[in-house]
Amino acid sequence: MKVIISTKSDVSIKLGVDVVAKHNADGENSKLNVLDMNKMEDLVTLVSAKNTLALQKARDKVLAFEDRDIALGIAPGHQIGETDTVYYYIKATRDILHGVYKGNEHVLGNWGFTVSRGSAKIVVPMNAAKMITLASNILAQNTIEADDSPIKDLNIIEFTARLSSATSKHALAEQLNHEKQNLIQDRDILLGNARKQLGKNTGTLKYYLTSVRDVLLGIYKNNETALELWGFDVIYGSSQPTPPTSQICLTGIIYDNNNNPINNATVKIVQLNVMIESGSNGMYAFPMQTPGTYNIEFSKTNFITQNIAGQVIAAGQVKSLDVHLNSIAGSLIANVYCNSQPVPGATVRIADLNIEAITDGSGIAVLNNIATGSWLVLVTAMGKNPLSINVGIQPNSTASFSFNLTDIN
Repeated sequence: MKVIISTKSDVSIKLGVDVVAKHNADGENSKLNVLDMNKMEDLVTLVSAKNTLALQKARDKVLAFEDRDIALGIAPGHQIGETDTVYYYIKATRDILHGVYKGNEHVLGNWGFTVSRGSAKIVVPMNAAKMITLASNILAQNTIEADDSPIKDLNIIEFTARLSSATSKHALAEQLNHEKQNLIQDRDILLGNARKQLGKNTGTLKYYLTSVRDVLLGIYKNNETALELWGFDVIYGSSQPTPPTSQICLTGIIYDNNNNPINNATVKIVQLNVMIESGSNGMYAFPMQTPGTYNIEFSKTNFITQNIAGQVIAAGQVKSLDVHLNSIAGSLIANVYCNSQPVPGATVRIADLNIEAITDGSGIAVLNNIATGSWLVLVTAMGKNPLSINVGIQPNSTASFSFNLTDIN
């Protein structure tokens, strides 16, 4: 039997909130009156506030980045390089300079472009920071060349305004991220989860939660499931060798779709609200429980939870129940073409999941372990216009999509 205090910030904070709420609700009858619960309540309030503010900073940062990308012309869901965006003006500048300095493309380096030796192709970077730097260099060089500037007929005022907006939003997002990181660091110190910080440090939420757990374990000796009333998770582990048969009422092995055993899956007798975890061999074994008819729930992150109802646990008997859990993750096969020809070396990326793959010689890339849902897939390749498409991923299935790129004019 284990009563674990999670190191995950949101789980620890919720546990702290639950403990304080029950303590206050029990009043004079609270089992925790032997502890200094006023200090714990103040700490929970402070930690919750810092966590909430950090989450808000994170949301504001995302919005600032979105506004930046709209000004740049690279925002997902928008037409890449649409008119009056930074990308549009950079691309127009490149094309004008390419025509003016035909055969002498190295001059474009004076404007901030990266000119590959032996190649006339000059690629516009899709990285936001690099794009802002390039746009700044272009406008600076345009000022230097004044009336002799080859791009003087472009709408420099609008170009400058868009760049100014993108730059300010980029700076704001970076500042928000810095503030968020500071808040997270402060929160984690108060939690007792900061790097190299000992969890036994007095004054941390982890210290208080550990004290609460120990007090309750003493009070509820042999009735540890009562700790669930305070928000704790009580887990009966089965990773150790299987107990003698006479002490078991329910046992079995948990497999995935390919008949591989699944470790650390949770098995729960729903009506009794008792749980154990499967061991490294996928095996689980419940100690003796009250005879009866129960629903058994099997769950694991990235797998579909399975409920098996009507399982009879009889006195003095051992019930064997093996299960297979289906993965909720899917896969994507991306076929990347341009002018009906496969494009090798293209990058296929799902930014929200930080998953990407490179197409092979046949223009094919395979992305695995994609969570179920609809995701924006961005495809980029040297000398090609980026392309983004929303792709739906179904549980335990493979989606196949074709991405037809176009050459950069």
